[in-house]
Amino acid sequence: MYYQPNIKHVGFLQSTGRGNRKKNKCLHEILASGFKCRLSTQNIQKERENFYRISTIIVDHGKESLTLLLDNELNSNNQTLEDFINLNQHEIYHLCFNRYTCCQCVNRKLPRTTPASRVLHPDQLNILLDKNGKTLSCHNIKSTAQFCCCPAKAALTTKFLDLTLLRCLLINFASICPPNSNIRLAVDDLI
Repeated sequence: MYYQPNIKHVGFLQSTGRGNRKKNKCLHEILASGFKCRLSTQNIQKERENFYRISTIIVDHGKESLTLLLDNELNSNNQTLEDFINLNQHEIYHLCFNRYTCCQCVNRKLPRTTPASRVLHPDQLNILLDKNGKTLSCHNIKSTAQFCCCPAKAALTTKFLDLTLLRCLLINFASICPPNSNIRLAVDDLI
């Protein structure tokens, strides 16, 4: 939106009978401020366009890159995504539910790797875990905890994962992303 100088101000300057020099200076200031505002609006629009371009690149190509990394991790360990999720199920569960113990917690203590704040949302666990299927043998039938001891969904593949889930699995569980490695730093910097 462009700055429109208020015509009343210009009319006021002309009707006061003050010298032309002062009128020209005030009129010049009004026009100059309109020009600055127009430039900053153009800059904001350009920055917004650049932001959308970068976001598109991250979403389109970032997901593809992270999918390839996770697929590489799975292939190098001769695993399916289902195997990978089942192997890390307890820790994945506590990335979402990080305040309370579950049936798998040893001595009713949270795993030492449990983060202080929630990393995953229950909707994301719903993508990974089958809460309607058979639960693991260690499950306490009196437990009402959602997703506790739920195995990975059988038909789960990397194409079902979004950018944030891919990043979470890579950073927290993939041997291809050890701490302080260049790959981990690149994955961390992506989003």
